[in-house]
Amino acid sequence: MIARALHPRLPERIRGAGTLYLWLRKGRTALRVARKLTSLGREHEFIDACARIPLGEGDVQLCTEDLCGMLSEAEVHDTRALFVPGDRMPQLPDFGRDGSIIAPQLVRS
Repeated sequence: MIARALHPRLPERIRGAGTLYLWLRKGRTALRVARKLTSLGREHEFIDACARIPLGEGDVQLCTEDLCGMLSEAEVHDTRALFVPGDRMPQLPDFGRDGSIIAPQLVRS
């Protein structure tokens, strides 16, 4: 599938620790992602249909690979993603920079 083929091409600049924000389809998709993150032992929280996933150094590709592997191609396409490095919270202008789960946008520190 295209999404799975593109996954290894995540931007090289997304390397450090930070937080991945995912905006998912409400309902089954969000529930399935929550179950997958729990089964992987990944800390996460949901605010409405937005998953907030703190990640360590080098975990962005691992996490997105795990999630892309269990989502349909349509769900992958519809999932929006934003990676915020470090421990800072995203600011309002950052939300206009979201990308897809296969190519999350990086918020500059």
